Amino acid sequence: MNNPANRLRSMRDYLASASKCSGMPLCCAIEVTSRCNLDCVFCNRSSLDRPDGDMDKRLFQQIVDGGKDFLEFVYLNGAGESCLHPDLPELVEHCTRNGIITQLPTNGTLLTPELSSDLLDAGLGQFLIGIDGVNAQTYERVRRGADYRQLADNVRMLAELKLKKRSSTSIVIQMVLIDDNRSEAGLLEPSWRIPGIDGVRLKADERAGARTGPSYKSSNRKQCLFAWQGPYWINCNGDLMHHGYGHSDEQTVQRNYSEVLSPGFRYRSWREVVNGPEMIEFRSCQARRRFDLCGPCSGCRAYGPPPHLAWATFLPNNGRLRLAVRHFENASRLLGFSRLMPGLVSD
Repeated sequence: MNNPANRLRSMRDYLASASKCSGMPLCCAIEVTSRCNLDCVFCNRSSLDRPDGDMDKRLFQQIVDGGKDFLEFVYLNGAGESCLHPDLPELVEHCTRNGIITQLPTNGTLLTPELSSDLLDAGLGQFLIGIDGVNAQTYERVRRGADYRQLADNVRMLAELKLKKRSSTSIVIQMVLIDDNRSEAGLLEPSWRIPGIDGVRLKADERAGARTGPSYKSSNRKQCLFAWQGPYWINCNGDLMHHGYGHSDEQTVQRNYSEVLSPGFRYRSWREVVNGPEMIEFRSCQARRRFDLCGPCSGCRAYGPPPHLAWATFLPNNGRLRLAVRHFENASRLLGFSRLMPGLVSD
């Protein structure tokens, strides 16, 4: 939903480092399943210390219905491949019906014509398709268990179907840069310069702690934007988790994927979760820069923008802002600038 008043309240809370919020988060990530059909080399899923499963459709609808007055963007993303959820188009449609823009990060291997058509008809905002190589040898070494030729056929089919339906859904191709494919980064965009594909993105490998450097030293860290604006990360059991960015050591990653920050969308409303004792304490520690008391945040290297820049991200509709990133990326590429996405706007 487009709610400027809530955005302003959330911005005020962030700038004031408020522990208890008057505004509500603008976006969230919902893990519709923790199951996956691949075993990608860069994925932290191996650290998952909980059983695989799908989110119950009624729980998903409960979360969306509770947030429909303030949520502007939902990532259908988590530890699994969302296309494995049997009701995925229905979940997307439920968000669309409530005015919430959605993004589907996917490995693309399960995009059949039927599923692709249903997702386009459901009003999905964006497909974010991981293609981590420009040939079968590289791609299949990175995306273990996948078939490059089948994946390429799926993506071309999706692009053609999108154009045939005159759908406004955008399709972005993303490559996570690791040693196995780094030499092919410059070839990704020419390989997918076809009608229906709206952008190509290069993303840093989060396992490697790629977002390091002087501005990310602990002494310069800022309070985490996610604790106020979102995305709030909700696992398939309905529990609020620590967000998934910026960790380089295996122990921290395991805690991040498995440690519950706040139990309870099964039992509590959004406002009870956002202003529950766990989140109040979490934001208090963030405001005091006591990251050592913030669980997995102590090992996080994610970029924390300074307040004089962060406030601007609260002004536009969060969903439209995040989908518009591809336009800035395309413009940067045309102008000869090279930039890695640090994971702040996508996963």
